[in-house]
Amino acid sequence: MSSGHASSATTVDSIGARVQSAAGEIAPHADEHDRDASFPADGVAALWRAGLGNLTLSAEHGGDGLSLLETARAVRGIGAADASVGLIWVMHLVHLAFVEDPGFGLSNDARDAIIGSSLQGPALINALRVEPELGTPARGGVPATTATPAGPNAGTDHAAHDWRLTGHKIYCTGSHGLRWMLVWASVASEDPDEIRIGPFVVDAEAAGIEVRETWDHLGMRASASHDMILTSVAVPAGWTGALEPVGAASPAGRDPVAVAAMSLLLTSLYVGVAEASCERLADYLHERVSTGLGAPLSSLPRFQATVGEIETSLITSRRLLDGLAHDLDAGGEQARGAAPTPAPSRRPSRGLSSPPPSRRSRWSATPACGVTFPSSGTCATRCAAGFTAHRTTRSWPTSAAGRSRAGGPDRVVRRPSQDVLLPDDPSTQPEGHSWSSSSE
Repeated sequence: MSSGHASSATTVDSIGARVQSAAGEIAPHADEHDRDASFPADGVAALWRAGLGNLTLSAEHGGDGLSLLETARAVRGIGAADASVGLIWVMHLVHLAFVEDPGFGLSNDARDAIIGSSLQGPALINALRVEPELGTPARGGVPATTATPAGPNAGTDHAAHDWRLTGHKIYCTGSHGLRWMLVWASVASEDPDEIRIGPFVVDAEAAGIEVRETWDHLGMRASASHDMILTSVAVPAGWTGALEPVGAASPAGRDPVAVAAMSLLLTSLYVGVAEASCERLADYLHERVSTGLGAPLSSLPRFQATVGEIETSLITSRRLLDGLAHDLDAGGEQARGAAPTPAPSRRPSRGLSSPPPSRRSRWSATPACGVTFPSSGTCATRCAAGFTAHRTTRSWPTSAAGRSRAGGPDRVVRRPSQDVLLPDDPSTQPEGHSWSSSSE
């Protein structure tokens, strides 16, 4: 995914104008598409007309090569116009960048076909990973969707023969409008150690693909995140990503910086939706005049305070997103420090499914008064000393790099896959309370 800076203010300004142009076309149809659960083909076309279809594609391959900072800001603008169009577009931008990366493992023919179609016009791509029984493969497991060798060259060389895919995927965002699908599937073997998992590039016009319309979520109906059924769908030789052993990092997830970039763009979409919601609320409060009040609701201090709190949260969110984007754009150690540490995948039992962890750990905050606040969620229990715990340490920052809480330097309590920060200064804790960690 591109991490270069925009070359000039003119480039940034033109992106802003292009986003405004596309949003102006998309927003008027958002309600209609959500009510009808219809695919927003007009909104997707508007993105390409405005020149926004290839922001994350490098200039080397004909794309914009835009920085993550400016891409994230563009995503906020489109998300404010239509959340469904924004989600479809973000997934396209993310996976377009993935397939461009040589580490993804695609052949030049497959990569060039995907990129060329996106440059020519609307040609959406997305990954089909989630399944009814497996759920997300992000934490391990073997997809039930299978890839079977086919053709005269069928054998042990995975790059030399064609494939047939059969399986059932859910939450397939953009389903009706996709041009390309990255289908995660498993290559079966009698030896569990020989099972391979990875993405197979499927042409959406291929035979054997059925869209089963199961998606009906208010506000996001137009994202068309339906189920997709694949029955012996043909995949040509060389149109696969890297096929890895069970438990190995997937081609789409082995680079923590790329994963952080995807999280940045998705979160930017959510913030764009929140910005539009706040703006609509403010408009309503100015417009609504009740007969009892005789003045707009916006004149009431309660509503003024509420909108102010929302705006404060939005300002904080934008600053956090801009900071993350800046670190990722900087590259090198700064980018790696901002990216999450990948959680190890769990190896499945006999190559079939992921076993439950043998030992579960949790972190508990325990005041001296004896009240315990479990780490699994928030808690508003008030103890005898009058102290209310509104959140536990699990919701605190998970990296010690350059972060501190009120009260001075931080102390790091290390546990598997997570760093929990505690303030060293006792003055920041309520009198009569001390905190301890436990695991079970």
